[in-house]
Amino acid sequence: MRTDPIVRSWRSIIQNAATDVWGIQQLHEYQLKIIELLVSGPTAVSRRALLCVKTGGGKSAVVQMVATLLKGIHIILVPLLALGADQVEKAKNAKHPFTKFIKSVHLDELKHPGKIEALKHFLQHMTADHTLIIVASPQSLLTKHPWNKLLLHCALHRNLLNGFYIDEYHLFSSFGLSFRHEFEDVGKQFISKIFRPHPVPMGYKYPSYLVMSASMNNQVIQEGYSLTKIAIRRSEYFWSVPIDFSRREVCVMLDIIQSKQTSRVVFATIMKILKQNSECKVILYTNSKLRSEDLQEKLEDYFNYNNFSGDVIVVNGGLDASEKFFAIKLFLGMFQNSDIVPRVGVFTAGAANCGIDDPNVYSVHRLGFPCSMEDLIQELGRAGRRREASPITDSFRIFINIHVLLFWIVQNGARTETVLICLKLFRFYVST
Repeated sequence: MRTDPIVRSWRSIIQNAATDVWGIQQLHEYQLKIIELLVSGPTAVSRRALLCVKTGGGKSAVVQMVATLLKGIHIILVPLLALGADQVEKAKNAKHPFTKFIKSVHLDELKHPGKIEALKHFLQHMTADHTLIIVASPQSLLTKHPWNKLLLHCALHRNLLNGFYIDEYHLFSSFGLSFRHEFEDVGKQFISKIFRPHPVPMGYKYPSYLVMSASMNNQVIQEGYSLTKIAIRRSEYFWSVPIDFSRREVCVMLDIIQSKQTSRVVFATIMKILKQNSECKVILYTNSKLRSEDLQEKLEDYFNYNNFSGDVIVVNGGLDASEKFFAIKLFLGMFQNSDIVPRVGVFTAGAANCGIDDPNVYSVHRLGFPCSMEDLIQELGRAGRRREASPITDSFRIFINIHVLLFWIVQNGARTETVLICLKLFRFYVST
């Protein structure tokens, strides 16, 4: 067992690197523990961990710190393309002069032949002094793509792969066991080959392994294991207690309104928030694709009628992966000199409730109860992403039609449980 001086020494190294490289003045206690485990664990099994903390709790900082300390290649597997864009942007926040040693790339965005060749050249000549953070979707790591063979070679024969991470593990698990065969295939064609190579190359060093999410349960863990076959010891679960999930920096409100007032009330509150300053944005969630498209059209008409400038962008299940990726990057302002300046994002549940960490989102509105508790947690996490966020300026509002609410409670027993759970959760968030 380690002595206290050694523990203090590791923590000092980690905190100093966090401040010098990333400008993080003070890491959380859970971050210090998990970073130390992933960096200094004596065996391959001990360098595996599960992390479940609230959105905005600092999961990305853990990956950045492990990559900084271990160097080499670090792969972040993301189930949604929009998550990749966010992770790449965060990895670019290293302070000068460390930026020339820490690079980040999104494999799914590499379309230009010149950029593809540049990354291949970098990987072929990469040294131990460099850190490369690679963000990739499951499909980009399959054998039909050239990155599969190249990255496996870097891992198995050059010992350059030092970290493998799965972000939004709950989505990885659910997608893999439902309708997305590439999630199961990536387990067989890539993950198993780096964690269970056969034969094991001489001197092979297994990479550290971390799975992350803000909404995790035992079912998610079991389903994820069935896809990866990588076991994580329960002693290495870093699981926040319920009180840690409360969002004290966000004002949570439940509005029960009459059906005829819905559009007028919601649109009026959105425009009032947007008038705070020219940079702030609002996200509006709904459960239906048709409803989202209808809301986009009516909200734009409402803005035009009130002489308010601002575009409304929609993301729903009707868009393919590349279209969603483009729309979310547009909403996040990642395109310079764009003619479209989205102020409101109208999103359907599940289509864009992860990976949108925009500090300019001052409020999240939702029409109707969310489809699941996980969706509620993720959607709530889109609000309050600024350091100076407070309940005075930042909010999460859910608008419920009183007639629909009564119908659910009286006529639909299955829905009653969902409604009561949501009401209890809102009471919890507000009271804490």
